[in-house]
Order: sequence, then C-alpha cells, then structure tokens
Amino acid sequence: MRTFHLYIFYAKSFFLQQVVIILNEPSALVIGDDFGRIIRDHKYRGTSAMETIRRWPSVRRGEERWIFPYQENADSTFNSSLIFELGVMREYGEGLLKNFPRDTPEYAEAYRLMKFLSYFAPIPGRDIPPTSLLREFLGGSSFHY
Repeated sequence: MRTFHLYIFYAKSFFLQQVVIILNEPSALVIGDDFGRIIRDHKYRGTSAMETIRRWPSVRRGEERWIFPYQENADSTFNSSLIFELGVMREYGEGLLKNFPRDTPEYAEAYRLMKFLSYFAPIPGRDIPPTSLLREFLGGSSFHY
C-alpha cells in the first residue's frame, strides 16, 4: 500500500494601495502563520506573544531542516489560507501584541504585525464554523487534536 503525501502550506496575496504583497517567503516572518501561532500558543500553551516571537527563529530553522526540503516530494499540495482569516485573527490577537515594552527586541515585530493587521476590518470569530481550519488557532473546532 502506497502512502499519499500532502503538503499543507500558507500562501496569501493581498492588494493594498495598489501594491501586491505576496506572503509565501519561507525565510521571512509570514503574517498569517505568525499571528496564528501567537494566538494558538497563548490559548493552548500559555505562552506569551513575546515568547512566541522570540522562538520564531528556532521554528524557522526546524522548518528549513524538516519541512521545506521535503515539500517537493508531496503528491499534492493544499493552500490553507482563507481570505477572511486576518480579520478574524485581528479580533482575537491584537490585544496580545499591544503591551510590548519598546526596549525589547520583539517590539519591532509586534509593531509590524499590528500595523499590518490595521489594514483589515475585525471579523467576529463566532461566525467561523467549527469545521474551519482556522479553529485550530481560535478554539471551538469540531476536530480533536
């Protein structure tokens, strides 16, 4: 019996002020992925947003070693991004980024995330169905992890 390999990734393009922003660069901090991780780590692991941002270089090194070299071997790929997710994530996680001390190395990243999210209208999470992949970060999923 052959194993089917599926690569699930996050790639999002936006048009802001007639400039295209493509968020699929593996070496940069990716907004949706970062923000989802900040919300999930806070909710399920009790980790502060500052600590999640502090750990990001280690997470990226792990991805570069254990994920990216093998993505080309997948039988199929699936882009898990949703057009409305940043509005929902803004609703859930903006408060996690607001109180970073300015004298910390993580402040610049928190500021960058908040600035980017300010372009999106907040969307209430209550409108997201329990079967949405977004529920992995927000809670309330009908799936068990």
